[in-house]
Amino acid sequence: YNLIDVMQEAIAENLELETYRKDVLLSEEETRLAKSNYLPNLSVGASGSYVDPELAEASAGQNPEVLTNANVVLSQTVFSEAANANISIQKALQKAQQENYNSEALNTVFQASKAYFDALIIKANLSIQSRNLDLTKYNLKIAKENFEAGLAGKSDVLRFRSEMARNTQDLIEAGNKMNQAFYNLNQVLNNPIDTKIDVEEAQLEVGVFKNYNYEQLGAFIDDPSSKKPFVNFLVEEAIKNAPELKVLDYNLQAAERSERLYGAGRFLPTLALQGQYYHELSRSGAGTEFPSIFPVPPDNYYSLGLNVTIPVFDQNRQNINKSIATIQKDQIHVFQDNIKLTVQKNINAAVVELINQISNIHLS
Repeated sequence: YNLIDVMQEAIAENLELETYRKDVLLSEEETRLAKSNYLPNLSVGASGSYVDPELAEASAGQNPEVLTNANVVLSQTVFSEAANANISIQKALQKAQQENYNSEALNTVFQASKAYFDALIIKANLSIQSRNLDLTKYNLKIAKENFEAGLAGKSDVLRFRSEMARNTQDLIEAGNKMNQAFYNLNQVLNNPIDTKIDVEEAQLEVGVFKNYNYEQLGAFIDDPSSKKPFVNFLVEEAIKNAPELKVLDYNLQAAERSERLYGAGRFLPTLALQGQYYHELSRSGAGTEFPSIFPVPPDNYYSLGLNVTIPVFDQNRQNINKSIATIQKDQIHVFQDNIKLTVQKNINAAVVELINQISNIHLS
């Protein structure tokens, strides 16, 4: 793997990221469910009844002894502020969930890249320990020859034997750390843990890194006159692009929509149409005939209606819900301020750590 391979495969295969992708799909279904409140509702039913023959005979044909019927009911919401608010809220929450996924995707890329560079560091250390062991073996060979020739005492032989034992142990530990680093990388990439993999060497301004001017980056943070505006620029870009802040923005939209619903929106009426079709399937037994003095009702008939509902007082729930939405808005504003402060702290800390790393590289 090179760094680009690791990034791309982590995005495509990482299992933890896949759970966030499923959350996005679930939020899309929640939005569809909210929109379905404006779809028509159609139900079909059938029933049968049996009454006492004497009671049926006395009902003048209204309740025959045996009666079967069927009906079709159609209802359609025309306007509902609650349904409109739910749709808007679910759309905002869907976008927030997408930003949650974007945030986790960045975290996954970061974790995968860190696992890649950790493996590179440990691989380099393994090479160093191997060369140290070879050098100690060579020095031990010379010490033995000098001792056998009488040119030196046995202390050098014993010292290099002890050092060879330590080098061997260091090499074994470095090899085990190399395996652990590959296990970690396999987990991030959703490979079987024991998959045999390797990582390509990386060097600044070579390969995938050749398009990045690291010398200019180092010059920015090394010069006190340019460091502060450069850090301020990084903070501004981070705040503008941070998915965590975008999540809060969409949650704020949802809270504001709830506040409007439980405020003035509570007085908007809910309009719904309803239609019903009735069909008498059969009647038999006593009481099936209508008296001649009464008109015979039809076997089939339909009805249409318009329902208008205006909530007036709902056990004070509207006011309570409005207060909850207002508190949620204030809470989100606090979260936003805290995240912005955390971003500023993290970037300043990262720049300081970068300066330390550059110093360590020069020292090395």
